[in-house]
Amino acid sequence: CELFFAGEAAASPSGVNAVKGSPPAMATAISTAMLANTGFDKRALLHGRNAKPLPEEVDVVVIGAGLLGLMAAARLKKNGHKVAVLEQRSIVGGIWSMYANSTSQVNSSEGGYNIKDLLPEGSPRKAADNRDHSTAAEILKDIAALGDSLADVIYTRVSVAKVLGTNGDYTTVVSDLNAGDEGA
Repeated sequence: CELFFAGEAAASPSGVNAVKGSPPAMATAISTAMLANTGFDKRALLHGRNAKPLPEEVDVVVIGAGLLGLMAAARLKKNGHKVAVLEQRSIVGGIWSMYANSTSQVNSSEGGYNIKDLLPEGSPRKAADNRDHSTAAEILKDIAALGDSLADVIYTRVSVAKVLGTNGDYTTVVSDLNAGDEGA
């Protein structure tokens, strides 16, 4: 039994790999090829403590550094607003950082998952093409790049207790979970 398929790690000059052998061996080879480049080290989503203290006043407080929080912060900042992103955990990415697995795929042609336009010029991820159905690794790499570009306005380990106010005049009551961490 023999199967031919195109792949990045082509063994032949024609760019076609040949897998020969039993069906189980072929299935293993195909599975290995399909999972290539789907891994992602979630440590890339870790954000250390922002060296700046929490600002006393900003135009917009974004609660949560998940995909939509980061997207909102990037757009607001690009439009000249002073932004603070408050994230309870030490890691950005929200639900993607918790539940995405290496074989998850998403239709990244939809605007909610295609964030290339929000990445800064010069970012290696800005030029990286996502397929129509991107792997979780591709989305997580984009989220990590977006988080890195917003590092100056992201405050991790900050828990929001209450938001008080009305008519655009709000106060956000927070608990800094970093308090007492020396040099964290």
